[in-house]
Amino acid sequence: MLKLKQIVDILEEAADAFEHVANTVETIAVKES
Repeated sequence: MLKLKQIVDILEEAADAFEHVANTVETIAVKES
């Protein structure tokens, strides 16, 4: 059970990081256009 929670936590962190990267890329794309 603990392992499943750890996996979920890691996936949430990865999703947050990916969202941050996507927002950054979008901001740069808007500035460049």
